[in-house]
Amino acid sequence: DQVVELPLPEEETGILVTRPFQKVEVMPLAKREYVLLEALYLGKDLASVYQMGVDSDPEFDLTLFLTKLLEYQIVSGFSVGDSIP
Repeated sequence: DQVVELPLPEEETGILVTRPFQKVEVMPLAKREYVLLEALYLGKDLASVYQMGVDSDPEFDLTLFLTKLLEYQIVSGFSVGDSIP
């Protein structure tokens, strides 16, 4: 067992626990990031998640959000809907 202290910001924050390559990693996760990550998990499409982000913050950067998810290695796959030509 190991005690990990996270310097969390004043705003409401959660944590994300991952285990890439069998090593446990704990990272702070802003409330908005948690809500958007949960929406993706529940099957919302990327356009809807983007709109949710922009609705909460007009300067929301989808590329930065997706980059963070890739860096955390929590994206396991994606699919393309039939509506795209």
